[in-house]
Amino acid sequence: MTDQEQIQEETGDHSLEQLMDEIDRLQAGIRAIMNTFKVIRPKGAETTQAILQMLLSQAADDSLVSDVSRVLCRLIEREQLAGLGIPGTDMALFHCRDRAVRSLCFRIAHLNEPIELAAMDGGRIPVRNILLLLAPETLHPMEQEVIRTVSSSLVDDRESTLIFASANETTIRAKLEANFYQLLIHKFK
Repeated sequence: MTDQEQIQEETGDHSLEQLMDEIDRLQAGIRAIMNTFKVIRPKGAETTQAILQMLLSQAADDSLVSDVSRVLCRLIEREQLAGLGIPGTDMALFHCRDRAVRSLCFRIAHLNEPIELAAMDGGRIPVRNILLLLAPETLHPMEQEVIRTVSSSLVDDRESTLIFASANETTIRAKLEANFYQLLIHKFK
């Protein structure tokens, strides 16, 4: 095998430029999630809509969302289509992609008192943690990988579920870092 054939076999159809672009996009997506991640303990917000409004207003203050009302409507519409409560947990995952979202964003609102919400399995569950995962309408495939990593890590195993339900920002951040580290290692090995 010639050197050129060996290089072609190792790189497949990707050029170095394409690989570097994928690495940059993945890295940017991970940084966006890690830089926007917060655990919030809302005070005075007693309804799902009020909690989402508060989370979105804070995201707007951080220049992550340009139209709070638009994104709030999208989230409420999505909740009405299908339950967002994660069965077997006390978490609900509110998520959407919209043109009013400027950057990937992940927030958790930890509630003192649970709110009963429709679950993904059709039942109803008490929810203490409202997870908000936002993305711009147009996403690069590497950014989609970042979103999938966050979503799947919520229910990877019982330990992961307990970590995300703990509302301990330091522990959750460490879990996200470990999952993103594994994503990078497996994606580009």
